[in-house]
Amino acid sequence: MKELFHNTFPYFKKYLWIHCICYLLGMLRMVILLMEPQILSLIVDRVINPAFGAASVENNSLFAFIIEDVPIDDYKTILIRLVSVLLVMIAVYVVSFYARWHLAHYFGIKSEREMRHDALDKLNGSSAELLKGYTAGELLTIANSDPVKLKTLYTDYIPRLLDPIVYISVAAVYLCRLSVWLMIFPFITGLCYVFVTRRFIRRSKMYWDQQWLRGSELTTEIQEAIYGVRTIKAFAREEYETSLFEKRNLTLRNTMYEFGDFRANFNMMYSGIQNALYICSMIFGIVLSVNMSMTNGEFTSFLTYLMMIAGQFVGISNGLGEMQNSVVSSQRLFGLLNLTDYEKDAYGTEEVGDKPHICLDHVSAYVRDYGVKSRELISDITLDIPYGKKIGIMGKTGSGKSILLRTIQTFLEATGGQITIDGKDIHEYRRSSVRRKFGYAMQDVFLFSNTIESNIAFYDPDAPDEKVMRYGKAAEVDEFALKMQDGYQTIVGEKGFGLSGGQKQRVSIARAMLKEAPVLVLDDCTSALDFETEKKIFANIKEICGDKTLLIATHRASALKDMDEILFLENGRVAERGTHEELMALHGRYAKIYERQVGEEVAMDE
Repeated sequence: MKELFHNTFPYFKKYLWIHCICYLLGMLRMVILLMEPQILSLIVDRVINPAFGAASVENNSLFAFIIEDVPIDDYKTILIRLVSVLLVMIAVYVVSFYARWHLAHYFGIKSEREMRHDALDKLNGSSAELLKGYTAGELLTIANSDPVKLKTLYTDYIPRLLDPIVYISVAAVYLCRLSVWLMIFPFITGLCYVFVTRRFIRRSKMYWDQQWLRGSELTTEIQEAIYGVRTIKAFAREEYETSLFEKRNLTLRNTMYEFGDFRANFNMMYSGIQNALYICSMIFGIVLSVNMSMTNGEFTSFLTYLMMIAGQFVGISNGLGEMQNSVVSSQRLFGLLNLTDYEKDAYGTEEVGDKPHICLDHVSAYVRDYGVKSRELISDITLDIPYGKKIGIMGKTGSGKSILLRTIQTFLEATGGQITIDGKDIHEYRRSSVRRKFGYAMQDVFLFSNTIESNIAFYDPDAPDEKVMRYGKAAEVDEFALKMQDGYQTIVGEKGFGLSGGQKQRVSIARAMLKEAPVLVLDDCTSALDFETEKKIFANIKEICGDKTLLIATHRASALKDMDEILFLENGRVAERGTHEELMALHGRYAKIYERQVGEEVAMDE
């Protein structure tokens, strides 16, 4: 619990004075609830009982002064005054409730937004190594749901603990005024609730934790079903996916049912304690009334206070149980936020220049499982990339083309050798500064559920339309976008579902070019395009790219014919390197692929 407040308090302390006002308003509500039985006891003793023929008796109510100047038999005036005070108290109660609720939640949402913002920053800035231990559902729950539950801690759970404490304390003082012996019942009740609540809290945390995990698993299942809907339909596996969803959903339901049964059992125990208290206190109160130690009005207020004290104990117990939900969310959220990203922390504060000269010196990278080297991805690659150099990369699937490009851009850490930019180790620069120098068209295209124009202008949302159109035309986006009813304003749908694979690739290329970074990286991003379209795009790129650095990974050898240097990778190593002419003279792997592809292209033209 101490860790819970240590982690969350910094987000709420700037609005602490607002929360304090809200807590005071909540206490005011409790005071009003405490005062209402005082009014009711006067109404019973000074109005109701006399109306039925009983003698009007004095009452030790705190509000007796309101009617002390009224004749004892003027029941109408007494009733009007007491009811008026009661109505004023109800009005104050309603206003304080409304003000507390809206103030607490308005400023609580501000703190919630800051927590969600930090969670998103952590996700965006973390390395793949740090995030690989989380599923998509877990990350969505952490970034979206957990901040809401932590906001509720300050806007709901804490008031639900403070308000009953105030009520019980003040009510105990009043009961002591009647008779110290009346406190024996609240005292025994409190001890019983403490005993029961300790076990309730421990088990509640376990159930909240299980519910969090089952909910995250269901979120992951739903997300995969939505993103993989085309694949599911293509293989006619709707029933199978539905069965997976039902399995996850049933597991979550069973967890919630089990938790509900557990809470019902404890509520039954609380109710049993409360009813036993009610019976015992009623008997004791009757004895005191018979012995003239209490008036009928005082007896009424005594029972009201006693039952409400028992109810407040139940509220405290339930509040402590609900707080375990916040404990679980805090552990998940701050467990992520407090994780040390060693890869990110390895970078410095230098800024990369506008014309970077990149060098790779015997660079290697391998997969690590539990800290142990398991599989080499690229090995011993040395490459000099002065600003403006055009480099092509070829190789079979899995040869390491994408790994090499990702390593250069810091998306994957080199585990051997050194990468330098302008003579300085790459780790001397800010990682974000390195990445801003690359315009990257990825192999796996992701488009946002927005317009074609917005996806192209993702790096610069304020880019003028002329700029967007220029790069869209260079990437052959015009070829399909202008045929659509809304043109570049067409919404592409979730992950670009409204576009074909080749259309998405063209939007991705335009997006990379619009960034106008000094290094343009195309990672096998034309695989879904026909030869003629790809040929046009590469011709446009070479014209627009000008003196910028160009790195192209592709399976099509003809696209690399004019490159300054071509690398042919095999099993993560450089098997061949040189210009097109030099590689053709070797009559090696590259030459064979080029001759075969050129023959296929000629056959297609015929």
